[in-house]
Amino acid sequence: MAFQTVKPVVAPSPQHEVEQLEKLRAITEALIAENEQPRERQAELTAEAQESIPKDNQIAFRKTAFDAAEALHFSEAETRRRLIDTMLLAAGWDVTDSDQVQMEVPLGGQCTESGTGYADYVLYDDDGTAIAVIEAKRTAESPAKGRKQAQGYADALEKQNTKNVRPLIILSNGYETTLVDDRGGPASLGVRGYADRQIYGLPSKDSLGYRVKYQRGNMQDPAGLAHRSDIVNRPYQVEAIKAVAECFGERRRRKALIVQATGTGKTRVAIALAELLMRAGFAKRILFLCDRKELRRQAKNTFTQFMPDCNVTVLSRIKDIGAQVVLATYPAMMKRFQDYDVAWFDLVIADESHRSIYNKYRDLFLYFDALQLGLTATPRHKVSHNTYAMFDCKVEDPTYFYEYERAVDEGYLVDFTPVAVTSRFLREGIHSDQLSEKEKQRLEEEGIDPESLDIEAERLDKQAYNKDTNRKILQNLMENGLRDATENGPGKSIIFARNHVHAELLGKLFQEMYPEFGPNYCAVIDNYNPRAEQLIDDFKTPGADPVIAVSVDMLDTGIDVPEVLNLVFAKPVKSYVKFWQMIGRGTRLCKDLHGPGKDKERFYLFDHWGNCEYFDTARAFEGANSSVSLLERLFEARLVLAETALNKYDKDSFERTVPLIRAMLKGLPDNSLPVQEKYRHKLFALSGSTLERFEPATVEVLRRELAPLMRYVSIRGEKDAYAFDLLLTELQSALLRESAGVEGLRAELDNALAGLQTNITAVRDKFEHIKTLREKCFWQQALSELLPALEEKRQTLRGIMQYSLAPGTPPGLPPLVLDIADSDVRYTVGGRLRPSAQDMREYRERVRGVLEPHFLTDPTLRKLRRGEGLTDGDFDRLASLVLTQNAGVDLADLRDFYPAASQLEKELRAIVGMDAEIVRERFAVFFHNHPSLSSLQIAFLNLLQKHIQAYGPVRLENLYEAPFTHMNAEGPDGVFPEEEQMRDLIHVLHSLVGEPDKPGRASA
Repeated sequence: MAFQTVKPVVAPSPQHEVEQLEKLRAITEALIAENEQPRERQAELTAEAQESIPKDNQIAFRKTAFDAAEALHFSEAETRRRLIDTMLLAAGWDVTDSDQVQMEVPLGGQCTESGTGYADYVLYDDDGTAIAVIEAKRTAESPAKGRKQAQGYADALEKQNTKNVRPLIILSNGYETTLVDDRGGPASLGVRGYADRQIYGLPSKDSLGYRVKYQRGNMQDPAGLAHRSDIVNRPYQVEAIKAVAECFGERRRRKALIVQATGTGKTRVAIALAELLMRAGFAKRILFLCDRKELRRQAKNTFTQFMPDCNVTVLSRIKDIGAQVVLATYPAMMKRFQDYDVAWFDLVIADESHRSIYNKYRDLFLYFDALQLGLTATPRHKVSHNTYAMFDCKVEDPTYFYEYERAVDEGYLVDFTPVAVTSRFLREGIHSDQLSEKEKQRLEEEGIDPESLDIEAERLDKQAYNKDTNRKILQNLMENGLRDATENGPGKSIIFARNHVHAELLGKLFQEMYPEFGPNYCAVIDNYNPRAEQLIDDFKTPGADPVIAVSVDMLDTGIDVPEVLNLVFAKPVKSYVKFWQMIGRGTRLCKDLHGPGKDKERFYLFDHWGNCEYFDTARAFEGANSSVSLLERLFEARLVLAETALNKYDKDSFERTVPLIRAMLKGLPDNSLPVQEKYRHKLFALSGSTLERFEPATVEVLRRELAPLMRYVSIRGEKDAYAFDLLLTELQSALLRESAGVEGLRAELDNALAGLQTNITAVRDKFEHIKTLREKCFWQQALSELLPALEEKRQTLRGIMQYSLAPGTPPGLPPLVLDIADSDVRYTVGGRLRPSAQDMREYRERVRGVLEPHFLTDPTLRKLRRGEGLTDGDFDRLASLVLTQNAGVDLADLRDFYPAASQLEKELRAIVGMDAEIVRERFAVFFHNHPSLSSLQIAFLNLLQKHIQAYGPVRLENLYEAPFTHMNAEGPDGVFPEEEQMRDLIHVLHSLVGEPDKPGRASA
C-alpha cells in the first residue's frame, strides 16, 4: 500500500500559536455576532476559521469551536460545516477534494420509504475504497443516536467496496466523537469487533487505510503464535505474554496491565509482546513511553538488540513517518502528541504506569486510539485505583502479575536484609541544650550561634548538614557493606542522597575519609553533572569505578546493575512506589559475584531514616493511596463553605463563595482531554444560574465529576497562594459552624504570617494587613463583619505567601554545614536490634570465655583457628557447645546480624583468634625468604602476628587502618616498599584464610 505522504512537522513557536488562537477566537466571536446574517457570510467566516486552525494544537481549537457551538446551538448542518469539517482538516483530510471526502452520499438498502439514505460523510482511500463513514448529529444530541443508521450505511458501502472491505463508523456531534469498530480482530476469532469507544479527533487517511484495508485482512490470533524465546525464556515471562495476547485477541480488550517486580525483565516482556503483535498484524507503529531519558536509552538498546531490522527512533522535533517504534519520555510526548493523528500508533506501551502517570499524563492515554499496555513494578495491592481504571482492570486484578516474593521464592530475584542504622542526631535532632560546652565553643569559633540550633531529626540534611552524622553513614557502608569477589571495600553500592548539596557533601567526605581508594571510587551522579550518563555507564561496568554511586533521583528507578550489593537510604522516602523502585536496584541476580561458583544471594539495605518502619504502618498505606491535589481540596473546601453558609442562613457568605467556585470551573484547562471528557458537566454547571441555585444534584455533579479535574490546573509558582486560600476557606467554614477547630486554624494562620520574610518589599507593603490579622480585636468582631473582612485579607495577602519560610530556616541563607561529633550508633538487623559496639565487645568476650578451654580439643574450633573454612554443621556444633557451657550466651544471635556465611565466619575468627603455632609457621616462611628485614619491618610483622592470633585473619585493606598505620601513615606500602616483599606478605595473608593469591591494592 502507498501510504499518505506527510511532510515533516516542525513545532511552531509559542508566539505563533498564540497569534493563531487569537485570530481564531476573533473569527468565532464574529460568527456568534453574525448568527442571523446570510449563510454565505457565515460560510466565508467558517472557511477563514478553517484556514486559521493551529494544526499543532487541535485540542485548543476544539475548545474555541465548542464555545461557538454552545453559543449558537448548532444544528446538524452547522455542526458538520463548522466542527466536523474542521476536525477533518486538522487530521489532514481535504474536505474540498471529492476523491477524499464526499458528503450526503446516497446509499441504497436503507430503512427509509424510498430505500435510499444519505451518509453525512464518506472518507475514501487513494484507490477509491470507502474506509470510513461519519454520521453527524446536532450538538445537543448524543452521537449514539445515529449508530444504527450509520451501520446501515456501512453495510451498503461494504458491498460496494472491492473485496467487501467494511468501513469504520464514526459518530460525532462536534463535542463527542465515537468510533464503532464492529469488524475488528482476526478472522480466526470470528467477526466480533471492539466495544464502541470515544476518540478525541479523527484518524488520518494513512491510519484509516492501514487499519481497514490491511490490518483486518492480515490479523492473526496472537495467543496462537509462538513468542521469540531469544527475547524471553522464563516461565513467568511466557505467562505474561500469553495473558496479554489473550486479552487483546480472544477477549477483545484494548488495554492490559502487567504488574511485574523490578528486575524480572519488564522491558524484555514488552519488547517480546511488541514483536509478537507486529507479527500478528495487530501493530504497525508502536509508542514506548518511559519517565526518564536513561530508561529511554536503555529501552532503545534492548529494542535494537532483539529487533535489529525494526526502525526504532527517539522522539524528535521532526516527525519520523517511517518509524515503527517511537521511544519518548512522558514530558516530551506531552509536548508533541498532537503532531500525530489519534490513530497513528497501534500500540502504546507505558513503562512505570503508576498514579503520577494517571495524574500528569492521562491526555496521552485518552488521545491515542491504540492498544495500550501498562507496565509497573508497584506491588499489586499498592497500585492506585485510578491506574487499574485507566487500563480497564478491576482493583488488585491486573492482566498479569508476578510479584517480588514469588520471584525470590523461584530464584529469579535475590532477597535483602534490612539494616536500620541510626545515630543520636538522626534519632533526636540537634538541639543547643544537648551540646557540650566544648562543642558550643567550637561552633562559636566557626561563627555559628549554638543557642540558635533547634533542628528536629526529620529536618536534618535539609535544614542543616552535620558532617559527622554523614561520616557515620559512609563508615557503616565501608565497614559493614557486603563485599564482592575483590574483597577490596564494599561491592557496588548506591547511596540515595536528599539533594545535590547533600550528595556533594557525601562525596567530599568520602574523599577525605578514604583517599586510598582513589578519586573515582565514589562518584556523585545527578542532574547537575554533565557527565552523568557516562558515569552511569561506568557504574554499570563490572569491576570498574565508580564502585559507590551517590545518587539524587537518577539511580532510583530503571537502572540495571546486577552487581549492586548495598543500598544506602541516606534520606527519608515517603512514596511507597518509589521506595520499592529503589529497592529494585539491588534485587537482580549476578553469577560468580563473590567468586567462582559463589553467586549473589542477597543484598543489604542500610536504612538511616526509618523508611522500612514507616512503610510498615497504616499511615504509610493511606499516604501512598492519597492523590487529592491542593486545588481539589480547595474546590471541596469552597463547596463546604457554600453549603455551610446556606445551612446557617448566611446569604452574604454564600454569594461571596459561588463566584469563586465559578472562577475555578472556568479555569479548568479545556485543552486537557480529561476535562473534555466532562465538558458537558462543566457547561451544565456554568450555564445560567445553575450554581446560584446550588441544588443537591448540582453539588453532586460538582463533587463527583468536576472536583477531580482540578488536578489538571497548573498552579506552578502559586502553590503558597492556593494553600493560603485553603486555610482561610477552612477557617471561614469553622467560624460559621462555631467549630472547636477554629483555634487550631488560627494558630496555623498566625504561624504562616510569622514566617513571612520581613526584609522583602512586597511583604512590608502589607504590614498593616498582617498586623491586623494578628491582633486580638480583629477576631472579636461580629461574624457578619469578621467573615467579609477575612475574605478581604485573603485576597490581599495571598500574593505574598510565596515569601514564607520553612520553620527554623534563616532568611536568605542556605542550610548550615555543621561538624559536631555524633554518637551512639545503633543497628537493627531484619527487625532486631543489633548490639552497640560496646555490647558487641562484651558479647565477644563472653563467647571467647566459653570457647577458650576447648581450643585444643574441639575439632571445629581447631579448624577455625587453623584458618580452615566452616560448614553449617560446624557452626551448629559451636552454637550447641556455647549454649551447653553458658545458657545465657546464644551464638545463633550472630546469624541474624551476619546472614552472609563469609561475614559470619569472619566474626567468629575475630572472637576465637588463630592458633599461634599456625601463624608462626606461615610467617616463618616470609622471614626465611627475606633475611634482610629492617627493625621497623620486623616490628610491623610481630604486631601483625599478634593481631591475627587474637582476632583471626586480616585482609589486606585492614592493614591500612589502625593499629597498623601507627607505624607508618601509609600502612604496609610505607613499611614494605619492595614489590616482592609486598607480594609475599599478601600470599601469607591469603593462606591464613584458605584463599588463592589475588592482586592487592599495593601490587596492582
